[in-house]
Amino acid sequence: MNTAVSSARHHSEWRVSEAARSAAILDIDAHIDNLKACVHWLIANGIGIIAADLRRGRFKPRITVAASPYLHVLLKDDASGAGQHWDPLLGRIVYDWVVVRYQREIRWEELS
Repeated sequence: MNTAVSSARHHSEWRVSEAARSAAILDIDAHIDNLKACVHWLIANGIGIIAADLRRGRFKPRITVAASPYLHVLLKDDASGAGQHWDPLLGRIVYDWVVVRYQREIRWEELS
């Protein structure tokens, strides 16, 4: 095998993988920056954060917040019902809400 061709191919593969690594780092930095901005905005507005989920493969990263009547004021007409489910521990229907801010899903649950 020609070592010059082999070395050039190896170097080319390294550059491709280095470019992929750089793109992945930029992508995760953007996700984390948007998550931080959203969490800071929610906290500044008095909303309690329950969880933040940045797992890959989600349609949008998700922040779960504590229910508050102020959420509907803060998020105005952007909040939409995301369904409902029966909670056997509470013995009641729970309504799921979602809104998108900072390219993140903000979700919460309210009792019926």
